Amino acid sequence: MDVNDFQTIGECEIGYTWKVASENKVVVNIGKVALYFEVDEFFVFAKMIDDSAQNLMGERKDVTPIKKEEKPKIASIAKFRASKDNDEE
Repeated sequence: MDVNDFQTIGECEIGYTWKVASENKVVVNIGKVALYFEVDEFFVFAKMIDDSAQNLMGERKDVTPIKKEEKPKIASIAKFRASKDNDEE
């Protein structure tokens, strides 16, 4: 898989979201976890996360953002996906 196939469509202190152009998929990478979605599934997932955040905000009054120096190391997407050459073997 070509690294240029990944387009960053979102990022925050703890992760990234990429669109994989050749597969029309969305990858959510947080720390050592990578979630792969069809585009339509990603929108459902994103709505669930948004709804969850709104529900939590109603419960918490002291939401503290993660400090920059506490940023975890983000793994390279290449570590999670084998190349297409490996898939053909």
